[in-house]
Amino acid sequence: AGGAAADAAVNLPKYVGQRAVSDGGRYVVFQTSATNLPGGSAPGLRQVYVRDRDTATTTLVSKNSAGDPANFTNESGEFSIAPDGWGVLFNSTANNLDALDADNNINTYLHEANGGTTKLACFDRNGDKINDCKKISLSCTGSMVFNSGSATVVSAIDDTHPGIDVFYGIPLNGINTIISVGPGGGPADSLFFSAPSISCDGGRIAFASQAKLAPDDTDADWDLYVHDLATGISALLRGPSDTSLRASEVTMSPGGTWLAFRTDAELDEVDNNGTIADAYIISYSRDRVDLGEPQLASQEDSQIGNAASVFPAVGDNGRVGFQSSASNFGPVDGNIDIFVNGCSPVLLELDSSTVADAQTFEACEILVETKTIMPPGELTLRAHRIALGSGFVVETGAGLAVDNL
Repeated sequence: AGGAAADAAVNLPKYVGQRAVSDGGRYVVFQTSATNLPGGSAPGLRQVYVRDRDTATTTLVSKNSAGDPANFTNESGEFSIAPDGWGVLFNSTANNLDALDADNNINTYLHEANGGTTKLACFDRNGDKINDCKKISLSCTGSMVFNSGSATVVSAIDDTHPGIDVFYGIPLNGINTIISVGPGGGPADSLFFSAPSISCDGGRIAFASQAKLAPDDTDADWDLYVHDLATGISALLRGPSDTSLRASEVTMSPGGTWLAFRTDAELDEVDNNGTIADAYIISYSRDRVDLGEPQLASQEDSQIGNAASVFPAVGDNGRVGFQSSASNFGPVDGNIDIFVNGCSPVLLELDSSTVADAQTFEACEILVETKTIMPPGELTLRAHRIALGSGFVVETGAGLAVDNL
């Protein structure tokens, strides 16, 4: 508020798969008990906020449709923003966010950015609110995925399974589909599932599980699955020589074509650090046919991390961010750090007389060396960061067009 930093600690979502940042980086969702952020909060109550980096504004999310902040804290630490930023799912023990919720159980709410409405989001087949929708994640199209142990989420199939299952649902209306089913449509044979991750269009769901959900899954390892809503099939992804990926902490890119995961398996020829956890990436085409080989993301010039690399996240450009205390990546400071794999600075030496057609460059860092103002529309830079060379000039409404910063 007013440019000051929050006066209390700030947390990101509890589970991998729950997005903290929208696609393109405009919106960032976080939780804090700070008392100096817009919307106000009683001391000690953790609230959920969204920061709009384009407008430099911070907005309270955990509030009712009248604008009153939640009267109890977000104990679960679960919240997730849609890839395009249209809404935020969050869990809360508050009882003043929706007239249908008068207790202090943990419930799931949907806050819509346009209009600022907040409503209960998770209902079962009987129209009753579910108190254990967990590991929640939201798509761009209004659908959600979640884990639940409730026996009334959908139909008789989850009544026969006493454990946690993965579900796809439409917030507010109680129309849910069970995802974690075994071959032939029977209940899953394991209780253990990771937080699911959903694509922007809502058509694909990625998760890890010890359950045998495909006929060719014959082991008890944690396997990586991608469920296709259109076909209703959960595809088992395997490593070289049909080995198990032993995957956990799975995230899917917004476009649904890249998967990042944590594993202690050695799936890449350069991976020889034993059972130290690494971050991997694997491509998965839209036609569900072209499955790429798992690639080690937590490396630098074939240098493997000497400590665990965890909590991976992947964008549509295939770059993976992860957390690690490895001391052999980049500058060494001995702390837990955030790394991004696949970043290569690109130097552009530009002259307007040689740039005739529209061009798009994608890189983590763009170094621009030019003394010429580019004609409008001739160059678009898509980048995470732009380091401007000497003498570079940008005029508002003309010159260099820059997006997705």
